Order: sequence, then structure tokens, then C-alpha cells
Amino acid sequence: MKRRLFGLVTAVVMTAACCVPSTVAFAQDQQDMGTTSDGYDYELWNERHIGNCTMTPGKNGCFECHWDGIFNALCRMGKRWGKSATKNAEQHGGVKVNYEVSFQCQGNCYMCVYGWTMNPLVEYYIVEGWGSWRPPGGQSSGSIQVDGATYDVYQSMRYDKPSIDGNKTFPQYWSVRSQSKMRVGSNNMSGTVSISDHFAAWKQKNYDMSGALYEVALNMEGYGGDAHDSSATCKITKNQLLLNGKPIDGSEVDDPPAGTTTAPKPVEPGDGVNYFKSTFESGTDSWKGRANASVAADSNNYAEGSKSLKVTDRSQDYSGGGISLSTSEFVPGNSYSFSAAAMQNSGSAVDFKMTLQYNDASGSEKYDEIVTKTGKSGEWTVLSNTSYTIPSGASDLLLYIETPGSTTDFYIDSVAGAVKGTAASIDLSKAKVGESTVVQPGTTAPDEPYTPKGDYRDHQNNNYTYDKNGTGFKDIMGPYFRLGTSVSGRELGDNNAKNFILKNYNSITPENEMKPENIITGVNGTNVSVSLNSCSGHLSFAQQNGLGVRGHTFVWHSQTPDSLFANDMDTMDKRIESFIKNTFDAINRQYPNLNLYAYDVCNEVFRNDGASDKMGLRVKPSTNSDGNHNSRYANVYGEGNNRHILTAFKAARTYAPKKTKLYLNDYNEYVPQKCTNLCDMAKAIMKEGDYIDGIGMQSHLDSHYPDKSTYEDAVKKFIALGLDVQITELDITANQEASKQRGLWKDIFTIAMTNANHISSLTMWGTTDEVSWRSGQGGPLLFKNYQPKDAYRDVIALASEIPAPTEETTTKTTTTTTTTTTTTVTTTTTTTATTKTTPKEQTVTMLGDVNLDKAIDVSDAVLLAKFVASDSSAQITDQGKLNADCNKNGQPDDGDITAILKHIARITMLS
Repeated sequence: MKRRLFGLVTAVVMTAACCVPSTVAFAQDQQDMGTTSDGYDYELWNERHIGNCTMTPGKNGCFECHWDGIFNALCRMGKRWGKSATKNAEQHGGVKVNYEVSFQCQGNCYMCVYGWTMNPLVEYYIVEGWGSWRPPGGQSSGSIQVDGATYDVYQSMRYDKPSIDGNKTFPQYWSVRSQSKMRVGSNNMSGTVSISDHFAAWKQKNYDMSGALYEVALNMEGYGGDAHDSSATCKITKNQLLLNGKPIDGSEVDDPPAGTTTAPKPVEPGDGVNYFKSTFESGTDSWKGRANASVAADSNNYAEGSKSLKVTDRSQDYSGGGISLSTSEFVPGNSYSFSAAAMQNSGSAVDFKMTLQYNDASGSEKYDEIVTKTGKSGEWTVLSNTSYTIPSGASDLLLYIETPGSTTDFYIDSVAGAVKGTAASIDLSKAKVGESTVVQPGTTAPDEPYTPKGDYRDHQNNNYTYDKNGTGFKDIMGPYFRLGTSVSGRELGDNNAKNFILKNYNSITPENEMKPENIITGVNGTNVSVSLNSCSGHLSFAQQNGLGVRGHTFVWHSQTPDSLFANDMDTMDKRIESFIKNTFDAINRQYPNLNLYAYDVCNEVFRNDGASDKMGLRVKPSTNSDGNHNSRYANVYGEGNNRHILTAFKAARTYAPKKTKLYLNDYNEYVPQKCTNLCDMAKAIMKEGDYIDGIGMQSHLDSHYPDKSTYEDAVKKFIALGLDVQITELDITANQEASKQRGLWKDIFTIAMTNANHISSLTMWGTTDEVSWRSGQGGPLLFKNYQPKDAYRDVIALASEIPAPTEETTTKTTTTTTTTTTTTVTTTTTTTATTKTTPKEQTVTMLGDVNLDKAIDVSDAVLLAKFVASDSSAQITDQGKLNADCNKNGQPDDGDITAILKHIARITMLS
């Protein structure tokens, strides 16, 4: 018997060893590098050598470039010290770039200062202007002020990716102008980038910029992806790199002296009073949407006459309607009168603000308030300042109207710029407020009744275990809810990390490894091929150790291959269904005993803070360049259409294991408007049938937002849906008001534990500060170096203050055409461990796990072989016998041994 057994083992292993997949190589990239006679280094790089990309280097850092039909291409010129670099930016005595650029861009393209540092290895970007995509993807670290402009700061991690030193893991640091330099009506950009000042500001946010400066360059870049829809023509007429105040090419510094400008000769107003007056009777009167808002003439609402300008698609509160002003009429240093009528119909009062955007003498973008006034909902309000002085030295004037703190649609009318002292002459006696309410395609009206399917407990999977006498985080929280963490692939190779996870958590979420770009391997017509190789470590670890898994995610605007997207809705529906079906099929086949208790079917489908129009859904990249609001799904289905969401939930319910609960997951979920969007979407899905189980609250928080009451209000609104609630990605940074971080941890857990009957799971987004995607932002987690922090001790102390939810005994009556069945749901515990589940007869825990060590390996086959051979030393429990019956004939036998060995060799998998 023993000879037969190990002969079979050898044969199976040898067979498996021969099945090694081949590798795939991409085509050669196009690359051209060199150094000009005046000391500037340049590079053209065109990934895969697709399409056309050209670069013509000039003198003094200037160059011209063009690309079209590319996958990803860039052209840059600056200084490359390379691996011989010894000085960091501070030691160079200050690094800056003066630039003038003409950038004609179609699609995804941007202009930035770019480079690397060594020891530590860092890739950095300072972005000045962009097209259809606002960089970057990554974690926000607040904003900074440099060169008189506001920049949003982000970081992202790159794991085992190409770098200046081979494939490495390294951070990317980003400064992105809050307002793109690519202004409405003009693609000419000029200014100064004080690189050292950005580095110094990043240092204050715990970004390590002490490394030697490998490279700094002015970079023009485009990404077309598989669609190849990026094109650009760029002419760089100034690219002056200064080190310690001196240009690297030895030329003179051509910074314009601060505060100097040539004042144009004033032009008199045509009618002696008004330089312009916009009534919108004949159209938009040269007004355009600012920050990608949309504007159009409207005849349903007006202050005077018969029309006004409607401002919609406002992704940010600073989005609005704007008009360029000529400095020959509106002379910097002189004073003028400005007035307008404005109206909004959001249901509550909001502030209207008239602002002047301009560039100062150094080229830095500035904003100056002209007038702010509160406007009641449904009433026209007059804004007026009869003596506003345009700042001296200002250029590129843009007058615009916004609503700080609100993204509601609004209307403006009778806007005038006039001689100083001119009073507003707006007659509201015949003003009209009469816009009709339009329900977007696919929506459910907010007041339409809906009926949740079943009790909220029917939407929960509470099949998890914890040790009631244990000291792990999961054990202390066990009476309240399942406790999870995201796990990166690199942690699974660290025994200390794995032991930490097993002690403290009974659920894991693969951090990136189950996202579409990592599991979709190809698209052929309507069939989407899937491979679980990227997440096999996570799923095996979970299955072997009895951990629950949250799947993350199917429908997502980000980290999704271009190949998935179709040109029509019918094909796209079928691809979504195929992707979901094939993923669940692979999981069921390869990991039959995995407790896949939850899946984020749709993730981040709404705009950043939600919106009152188009169901709050993300919009087309072509209509909004802010990446926080875009989705390629909108290109296929149209803006404001939720068909892809309904398709995904219906497919998930069809193919997911019965135990797997389905969630609509999003961030900023506590923002009132976005909370409303989530609730309305859940109702729309429920109206279609029993397809959704709950709301996933990502909960990426910061010490200064949200406050406890705002977060608690959102939790209660989600609970009121009659569905489950899960906190799915919790972390709390301390970019501002760090002293409040510890208190917010306690507040969030207080809310969760108090509402634990309705919150089945809480997942931390990371195990310890050092591996968090928000590392360096004030310690975003409860552990540092896998050791508990004070905030952790505050949280676990709540267990002695907040009563655990009582286990509810519920009688449910199920009626069929012939019988009525009454079922009692209870929960049992032991003195050492508690399983929060409904008791049931003994069933298979892991097919093939004969020795009950939560793994399937040769030791199971050996034990079973001895048992079948009646070896008295082989003892198998009743549970082990159930697990051993792989061929399901009712008893352990030789066929089961063969099945286990084939599973180990991955020839045929147990199911």
C-alpha cells in the first residue's frame, strides 16, 4: 500500500512540473535620448512603439513634440545627473523651472515637472496642466501653497514596477494644480515651478525627499491606452532650469521682475457706462463652463428678459460659469463695478460668490473675491460690488460665479462690468423660477415606494469564529461584528505579518489583487477571460486558515483594462456578465471551501462628493477633466444611466455562491449628497428585485473630517434601507488637526459597535502604518510596526463600555403552495470560541482536509491511505471522514486518495 501511494505521489508531481506556462514579451519601445550642446538632457519614449511620436530638441531647453495614436508616450528635457548624483534638491541651493508652453491637446495628456531621487528611490510629478484626465491616482495628502498657487498633494505606491534601478517598489509623489493651467479658450501656459519649495512642503507631510536628485525635467506626456485616443502638438518656447538661481546653460535669468507689468491704454465703455452686459437673450454671450462645468441658455428661469445662463455638471463647488475680461478694458490697478443676478433651486440656501481669477506678475494663478451673498432656494439674488479694484500686475483675467460649499446647478442673468460707482440696475419684478423636474434615465424617483426583500439579517453572512477568551483584535470585537483587514501580496511572504493577521482578524480583503486589471486576462467578443493567479496567495491563505474574504471589485472606473469596454451597451452588458460569471466560476472551482462572504459588485460609481444631477454618477472623461469624477462606463452607457450597475448586480446574484453577499461600495459616503445618491441607487436596485445585500462604507477618513454626527447620520440612513451595512476600508489620516485623530477612532468604533446588529463586518484598510497606502500621513492605522497604538487601546476599551448586541431569536415563516415552515434562528457559544452563525448539522469544512489542519497536502493523503489500509495508528475524526469523502460515495477509499493527490498537483481541483 505504501509503495502504491508514494508512486502515485511521484507521478502526479512530475506531471504537474511539466505544465509550465510560457512568458509573453511586448514589442520594443521607441526611445531616443541625448544631451544638447548647452547641457540639457532630453528623452523621447513611446511605449510599444505604437502610433507616431516625434521630438525636436532646440536650444536653452526648448523643444517641439507631437504624438497621435499612441499607447503611452512622453517627451521631456531637463537635467539628468543619473546614478552619479550626490546632491539632493536642498544641496543644489534651490531648483526651479521657468516655462512657456503651447500645448494643443486632445484626450489624456498633461504637462509637468518630472524626475527621480535616489536613496530613497522616489518618482515625483509637479503637474501644471492637463486634458481629459486630471492626474493622479493615489491618496490625497491635502494641499500646499507654492509660487502663489494651490496644489493638491497625492502619493501612490508602485510595487515591483520599472524604475531607474530595475523593477522596484517605490512611492510616487504628486503636486497637482487645483486649477489646470490649460485655461478655457487658451492652451498657452507660462509660469515658474519652484521645485525645491514643493519638496520642502512635501517634507512637512512626511514625504522623504532627502535622496540625491537623479533627474529634473519639463515633461509632456500622453496616454491613449488601447484606444490610442491621445494626441498633442507641443511647442516649448521657454524651459529655463535654475540651480541656486543660475540657469544650467549659463544664460541670463529671464524671470520677470516681481510686480512689473505694462499697463495697456484704457478703453472707454461703449455706452459710457457698461464695458459689457450679458443678458443671454441670444445665447451664452461668450460665457463658458469653468472647471468643466457646462453652460447653456435657459428659457424656464430668468431674472430679466426671457432667458438666463444655466450652469450644470458642477463636479466641484468652484466649478461655475466664467467670462474672460480684456485688460485693455479692465486695467489692472483700476476700480470697476460688477453686478449679476443668480438663482438656485436646491431646496436650501447657498452662497453665491463672484470671483476674479488672474495670473500675477510671476505667472502664478490667483483668486480674488469680488462679492459673496447668500441666495435662498428658488429666489433670484442680486450680487453687486460698485468699487472693486483689479490687482496690479494681473493678466489673463477670468470673471466667474461659483457656489462655495455646494455643487448644485444654478442660473445667472444680467451680468455687468461697468464704470466704478455704477449701481446694479436689475429689475426682479418679472423674474421667473419655473424649471421642471426631470428624472434621469434609469432612476427611481426619491419618493417612489420601495420594499426591501426580507429582514436585514437575510442580507448578512455572520459565519465567522473568534475566541471569546482571546486577546486578538477580532476576539474583542467578535461579539459585535466580523473584523477584517486588507492584505498586500508582499505581507503573505512575511511570517510575522501572517501570524499578526491570524491573531487579530477573521477576514481579509486583497488590497489590489482582485481588481479587474489584475484578474482579467483577455476579452474575445463578449467573453471575458479571468485568472486568479494574482490573488491565489490570498485565497489559499484564507481557505487554509478559515478566514472570510471580501471580494473587491467588479465594476470600477479605475484599474480596469481598456479592453473590457465596448462601443455599445448590449455588448458591454454581456461582457460585465461574463466577467462576473467567470470570476465566480473560477473561485468555486479552485477554492471550493473558501468563505467568500461578501463582494463589492460596484465600487466608486458616484462623483467625488455626489451630485444632485444624473443620479450623482460619474461622467464622461471628455466632459470633465477631473479624474475624481470620470468613468469610461459613462462613455458606453451615457451620463446618468445606471444600466451597468443593475446589470452587474443581477449577474452577481445569478452566479455568486449563496453565502456571498453583494455590496454597493463607495468613499466620501458620509457626505450628505453622496449618501443620498447611495440610498437612491440601492432603492433602484431593490426595485428590480432581490439583488443587493448592503452598502459598503469605505471610510477613508482624516482627523478633521467627518465629525461624529455626520458619519452617524450616514450610518443610520443606510440602516434605514433594511439592508446590511459594512465598513470596508477604514483608515484615519492626520493631515490636519492630528490631535483629533485618536478621538475620531473612538467615535467611529462607538458608532459601529452601537449599531452592530446592522453592521456585520468592519475592515481596516491595512495591518500596520508602514504598509498602508496612506503611510506618512500621521499614522493612518491602529498599529505601528505591528504593535498597538494608544488609539487601539481606546477602541478595545469600548468593549467594556458598550453592551454587545443581544443574539436575536427570530421566527421566520416561509410559505409555499402546500406547506408552511417555521424556522428558529439562534446562536450557540462554547467556553473558548464563538461562532456567530446559525447551528446546523455537521458538514464538510474543507474537502480533502483529512487531518483538519486547514490545508490540503500530502499528509492528508498519507493519513487517509493508512486509514483505508486499516493501520491502527491512523485516527480520523468524524469531521475528517466527512472531509475525506472527495468522490462523495459515502465513505473514504482509494478514490479519495487519488483525488487529493491530483488536487495537490493541480491536475483536477476538488469541488
